[in-house]
Amino acid sequence: MRSLLCLLVCAGLVRCVPAETPAQLATTPGAPAVIDTDTYSTDVFSAPIPEGWRVITGSALFPQSVTLVAPGDCMLIVIGLEASADAPSAPNCADQEARTWREVVTEDDTTVYLAGVAPAANGAEFEPLWTALTGGITIHDSSQG
Repeated sequence: MRSLLCLLVCAGLVRCVPAETPAQLATTPGAPAVIDTDTYSTDVFSAPIPEGWRVITGSALFPQSVTLVAPGDCMLIVIGLEASADAPSAPNCADQEARTWREVVTEDDTTVYLAGVAPAANGAEFEPLWTALTGGITIHDSSQG
């Protein structure tokens, strides 16, 4: 009797599984991104990731962007295909005087916008990371692929 009850429950559960993959699960919205040990890459651009920094990808519903965050969360760099009028902020370090950096990298018809923020006291530490990162941006040839 117990076996028959288990069989009926299993048969009932199988009927709950959709016959087709729901549309929202068939594809992931947004452009693909690959995060390697030291590089963030999309089909449009690649950027070096400073050692030990976290990578936070942007929403798939907006133009491609990524935020790189230093250990301690007080230094960060935002890279994206859309310029932001607002400087990035590090909410956990709002009590510290901050300095911002901005850079625009353009190649052919593609523009990548970069914005960074760090406590003013960490400017000497942040500056070489910023220079290496902005110099390491690669814009991919959109005519390929």
